[in-house]
Amino acid sequence: MLLPTRLHLVTCVRIILLISLPWFATQASHAAPAVLTTAAEVRALSPEQAAQRIPVHLQGVVTYYDQYRVDMFFQDATSGIYVEAKRLLSIRQGQSVDVTGVSDPGNYAPIVVQARIEVLGPGRLPKPRKVSFEDLTSGMHNSAFVEISGIVHSAAYEKQPKFYHDYLNLYLGFGPARVRVAIPRAPQVDLSRFVNARVVVRGACDGTFTRQRQLDGIVIRPQSLKDVIVAHASTLETSAPPLRPAATLMQFSPLTPANHRVRVRGIVTFNGPSELVYIRDGDRGLMLQVLQTLALEPGDRVEASGFPSLGDYSPVLQDATVTLLGHGPAPRALPVQADQVLHGDHDGDLIEVQGNLVSLRTLQGSWLLGMRSGSQVFNAEVVQGDAPGLDTLPEGSLLRLRGICQMQVNADHEFASFRLLVRSKDDFAVLRRNSAWTLTRTLWFLSGLISAAVVWVFRFRRRTKEQAARLMGSNEMLERELAEAKDATQLKSEFLANMSHEIRTPMNGILGMLSLIAGTNLSGEQRGYAEDAIHSAEALLGLLNDILDFSKIEAGRLDLDPIEFSLRRCVEDAVATLGVPARQKGLAVSVQVAPDLTDSVVGDPTRIRQVLLNLVNNAIKFTPSGSITVQAELCGNLTADDAEGQDPADTRGLVRVHFSVKDTGPGIPPNKVDLIFQAFRQADGSITRTHGGTGLGLTISKRLVELMGGTIWVTSNPPAGSIFHFVVPLRLSASAVIPARPRPAAVFAIPHGKPLKILLAEDNLINQKITVRLLERAGHSVVVANDGFQALAAWKEQPFDLILMDVQMPNMNGFECTAAIRALKDGTQVPIVALTAHAMAGYDRQCLDAGMSGYITKPIRAEQLFQVISRLTKPGVLEPAR
Repeated sequence: MLLPTRLHLVTCVRIILLISLPWFATQASHAAPAVLTTAAEVRALSPEQAAQRIPVHLQGVVTYYDQYRVDMFFQDATSGIYVEAKRLLSIRQGQSVDVTGVSDPGNYAPIVVQARIEVLGPGRLPKPRKVSFEDLTSGMHNSAFVEISGIVHSAAYEKQPKFYHDYLNLYLGFGPARVRVAIPRAPQVDLSRFVNARVVVRGACDGTFTRQRQLDGIVIRPQSLKDVIVAHASTLETSAPPLRPAATLMQFSPLTPANHRVRVRGIVTFNGPSELVYIRDGDRGLMLQVLQTLALEPGDRVEASGFPSLGDYSPVLQDATVTLLGHGPAPRALPVQADQVLHGDHDGDLIEVQGNLVSLRTLQGSWLLGMRSGSQVFNAEVVQGDAPGLDTLPEGSLLRLRGICQMQVNADHEFASFRLLVRSKDDFAVLRRNSAWTLTRTLWFLSGLISAAVVWVFRFRRRTKEQAARLMGSNEMLERELAEAKDATQLKSEFLANMSHEIRTPMNGILGMLSLIAGTNLSGEQRGYAEDAIHSAEALLGLLNDILDFSKIEAGRLDLDPIEFSLRRCVEDAVATLGVPARQKGLAVSVQVAPDLTDSVVGDPTRIRQVLLNLVNNAIKFTPSGSITVQAELCGNLTADDAEGQDPADTRGLVRVHFSVKDTGPGIPPNKVDLIFQAFRQADGSITRTHGGTGLGLTISKRLVELMGGTIWVTSNPPAGSIFHFVVPLRLSASAVIPARPRPAAVFAIPHGKPLKILLAEDNLINQKITVRLLERAGHSVVVANDGFQALAAWKEQPFDLILMDVQMPNMNGFECTAAIRALKDGTQVPIVALTAHAMAGYDRQCLDAGMSGYITKPIRAEQLFQVISRLTKPGVLEPAR
């Protein structure tokens, strides 16, 4: 038995060794990386791989060597590469060398460091690759021996005392970009023979790079001046560049090519930083990118020679040399409106514009101002010196600024905005300091005011209930307390009505202005901010509406307004309103109205729509995926039990309609079903709940359904979703039951869809701006009256197609003005639409009874405004003025 055991042991060892051999080979390969033998292999390394200092052994030719900088470019049959040598070597261009070293990530592409270089003998330079500027910017030719041609825009010697010799830098122009040609140890020659000449340059391709290893500029390194060949001689030696007006630069000219040197003359408007000079030539501004540092002042007359090139919007003069011709008075800034600037005629010129301060910050010693003038938003930068007192200006202050206009265009080269370079503190003036009530502070104040109102209302309700419970034992005290509670309820109703007006008026301004801003040319980031602000304001308005509805229901002040309406259209409109949030979540929403359900019924469509909106909105909020189904079907006529206690004549023709909203959400736990219809209660009331809200939606829906004489309930089977049901009685429509409304004899014949002449009676300046802007965008003309007296006078002077009448105005309110207009000749024919921030029940009826034709609640929505205008200006008979 001993021998077989030993044989088995030997066999196991052999198997283990065979299995382990690949692992040992892999570890050995990792421990001892292979030697790289071509430049292409080194350049193929990632930065992380190159940082591992992999051994390198190359053979090739020196394409460039600077013994003072110890810079060497090397090329073999595969690619070019930079080789870093730490000490001076006795080598030159064209020699064949043997290079050993290790890899390194370099500043842009992998390089060879710690190099040992051995000269093998004379070699042969590779044939240079003929490349374009676009080829160089790709980075694929970095370190290669290349050939490029271009026109020399400027030439200058670069002093290098540290290296005991000078560099000759030639700058080739390629549109707005340039390529630097750096020639070491260049002899002193007449540089005028290079400027404006087309040259062919051969040398190693180098560049400048950012800290993020990104290509920042192109540098070609010829070994000597003999590698720069003048293909077409410069014209500077025979004649001066042609004199051109600034307005004609970059325009077609059969005599002067666009890429050649030209001369311009003008008056200095700004000698800015970074060697930028702005001049005014006639009525046109021009930016000069100068080569020398000059002490120029505004008003100096100068002549500049340079190369016209494309700027952000207008041409610029690149590589310009400036000659001072004389001195003169500083030019005056052109006063313009912000809207006029976007015509594009003032780019690069000195302008003066007024605007309101929106934001203020500092950046690298300069003040950056966000400004708004009318509907335009622009930036301004104070580029020189201090600006005392600027940091204390509140937002909204009116400023007058003078500076250089810089147009800003989008990707389609369309005007987006403009930027103003303010030269010093002397170029801005404060015309009016605004109060400390900024938009942000106003929003915070409104939020606090609404919160305080909510707290006050609910504390008052709780205190009233506690007092009523304590006084149940005494009839006399009970009667007194009930009377006080009744007065307090009346006071609360008046308070809520006033709060509705006072809050909705600034909310109209906030929502309107944000909508106007969203309709302008904004960047993606600015449009995101504007849309977020609109959504927040609409959420705040929704919260206010919920609180007002709940308070009106609690106070018993909510009345129904039964009218004849289309049941199918009511359901479809309610669902269509929430189509956007449903599509954003990918939910399929369907509407199913039973075919046997009578479409024309009598009831309150506004309240039915409100209940459907609350239920569908809840379904969208709590359904992560799947579908939502809204159904309406007939339950039958009212039974004797249903009509118990009612006059049989009142129940004749009534039917019960069953509405349901079914979702595929997670459902409602059985122990939470009874809670969701209670005020301020949700199925998930924890602070970690996923969905927010006040918890009033279902409570309001329950009270509205009960007010209409119906019932509401929910069935749920988690996790299979929930179905919300409600049944309301509606009366079948019949001509005997619903008499037609009387129509006046006057006919209002305005061509539908054509521009209207509209009178706007509104005392709030912000509301004026919003409404006028909305109407003018639609093509209508608007006359504004600040109170009822002005509106009445305007109507007497000229006829209007439509009057938008604010109800609450000083001197003469909207009701009084409407009555006065209706009493005049032809005053009964004009449609008058009430604009009011009051949202309490019955106020619309009060407006109609006062003789108005329509009713719009603030905040004004563009869709609602144009729907009312379209309805009232259709060809036919005017709605009655009751």
